[in-house]
Amino acid sequence: MKKHNPSVVLLASALALGLSPAMTSVAHSLEVKAAGTTGSITFGTSIDSSSTTAVALSALTTSSVSVNSITSSKVYMPSSGYAARFGTGSAVGSLKFTFSTSYIISSVQIYSSLYGSDSGSVLEVATSAHASYVTNTITSTSFLAYTFSNLDNGSSASTTLTLATASSGKRLYVSQIVVTFGGGSSSSSSAASSSSSASSTSSSSAASSTVSSSWASSTSSVTSSAASSQTQATGAYRIAPVTSSSSTVNVYNVSYTSGLYKGMVVKTLTKGTVYTDPSDVSLYYQAFTALPKNYLHYTSSNLTKVKKTAYNTYGTSARLYTEYSRTDGYTQYFPTLNTYYYTEADIAVDSTYASSASWNRGTGRLVIVPSGVTTYGSDPWIVKTIDHYEHFCEFYNYGNAFGSLFNGEGGTGDGAWVEPTTVTWTAA
Repeated sequence: MKKHNPSVVLLASALALGLSPAMTSVAHSLEVKAAGTTGSITFGTSIDSSSTTAVALSALTTSSVSVNSITSSKVYMPSSGYAARFGTGSAVGSLKFTFSTSYIISSVQIYSSLYGSDSGSVLEVATSAHASYVTNTITSTSFLAYTFSNLDNGSSASTTLTLATASSGKRLYVSQIVVTFGGGSSSSSSAASSSSSASSTSSSSAASSTVSSSWASSTSSVTSSAASSQTQATGAYRIAPVTSSSSTVNVYNVSYTSGLYKGMVVKTLTKGTVYTDPSDVSLYYQAFTALPKNYLHYTSSNLTKVKKTAYNTYGTSARLYTEYSRTDGYTQYFPTLNTYYYTEADIAVDSTYASSASWNRGTGRLVIVPSGVTTYGSDPWIVKTIDHYEHFCEFYNYGNAFGSLFNGEGGTGDGAWVEPTTVTWTAA
């Protein structure tokens, strides 16, 4: 847990976008939308794999959302009716929408497909209210809906929406964006009003309950006590972790739709398989109470040897983990742990991780508390850091649902950990 030199990893995604900072200033007022209502930005479904025509605002169709301008890098769309192609073989693609007014955006559903034979393509989404990316791995060459939740960062309003690919050579298409609004107050032009913020605690209490954490099989229905309608959580929400008694587990993205929290299957994880995506690793651990097979245990005395073994066996998918039982350091910034015993599992924040048999472990970790925290009970609790414990974000136990950043050891600017609402849900 010894700290590295201060990291600038948090800035990497923003810098990698290559977006031009020179944009016309737009005065924004908050357009109040009823919670749960939607707006859309439509590209098209026709495919052109060779076009080098940059996407243009005039080629898009919008409904119930007003876009003032777009800023793009390596996003191509030959004309109206075509899907937007993100990225090239050597560069990431990014597209930033600047709205004509501010919106409180609770979630975004994006219809996306893989480009050709590219696989492992990851789509990232952020708003001005939720600057840290929410991600989804695109799994099909057909257009499927992927949900990106918890984007309003406690009911703060957004003036921008940004989509980007996570890696060069991992291209994808986008045909449509459906924005779900979170309501709000007209007294604020760029953030949630004080009354909206103040209501978070009471709303959390009213909506909070848990879902069954037992899965009979990968295809079994989700057991839930959700009534015929639910009150939408104000701000961030989580579900209880789910476990699997079989060799597979379905991964759902959970969002508030038509008065209920509903889950849509986005992928299936299989026990004994290699996984590296932080969300997949977190869900795998919760399902099977173990890390994927490409995670090898190390101690301070055998680190060099284990690195070589891991790399020789799994190449760039090699990962390491170890355990601690300390009560000092970054755990002071967490909610109270039931037992001060936890696992640090490496995650890659750039391509240097596992790039050779003697790689630097970098600054990315999942911190897994098997016994959980007193706030939620005894279920495993997981957080992620990409700057070596200076900031963390909690995993909300579905899809790619990592929450907003909070300050850790030496971190500033993001405040203390805030408990999200625990909601019930049902399969869509």
